[in-house]
Amino acid sequence: MKDWLLSIVWYASAIAALAGSLAIVRPLPRLGLPTRPHGAVLVAIAGLLLTMNALMAPPTLRRAATAAAIDRLMPAYQFQEIHSRTVDAPAERVLAAVRDVTAGEIALFQTFTSIRRLGRGGRESILNPPADQPILTVATRSGFHQLAKTDNEIVLGTIVVNPLSGRPSIDQSDPAWFVRLAAPGLVKAVVNFRIEPDNGGVATRLTTETRVFAVDTEGLRRFTPYWRTIFPGSWILRVTWLRAIERRALR
Repeated sequence: MKDWLLSIVWYASAIAALAGSLAIVRPLPRLGLPTRPHGAVLVAIAGLLLTMNALMAPPTLRRAATAAAIDRLMPAYQFQEIHSRTVDAPAERVLAAVRDVTAGEIALFQTFTSIRRLGRGGRESILNPPADQPILTVATRSGFHQLAKTDNEIVLGTIVVNPLSGRPSIDQSDPAWFVRLAAPGLVKAVVNFRIEPDNGGVATRLTTETRVFAVDTEGLRRFTPYWRTIFPGSWILRVTWLRAIERRALR
């Protein structure tokens, strides 16, 4: 709820700043901005709210309390998003659907990722995936690394903000490198899909969790506005992603 509230304030402030800027160029009396000074005042207020949102309401450090693989790979984090869904299918079929679901099956995925990349094309990535290929396969080919894979959990990790020159040294046979990875300004993220038998094994509880950890205050300062911006879209996509997995599992 806190992330939703902060994102709403963030977007409202950005829209107000845009309206004020337009009013400086040309007054907008229908929006209550009849003069250029009115627009300037609105821009100043919106700018103050944006600054307060980003700097005065920083996420607090949280620590994991379960024994899942994601906890070993990111035991502490400042940003978190969790979604769950009960699927009326056995666990092995749900796990197969997690691995095989494509971007084309996930409602709004192509639309939202196109917005994220501002409509530009470019090389294949999780933000520009082929519609007919497993989305997790595309992710591991384009910047994400599979950090754990068990009978009930898959964990992927990536570096969101990388102040290091070039790519860090990666040992795929030792996922602990991801835990050790640290540098001033660095921000890293993990996402998992976890399944748990439900209703005597007839159904399956499917959960996906995203965690982001900023190594220091510089990384936190740089990432926080980005999180406020993407959170609503990310929330919607996680929900539609789970629905797509459910539909595939039921087929």
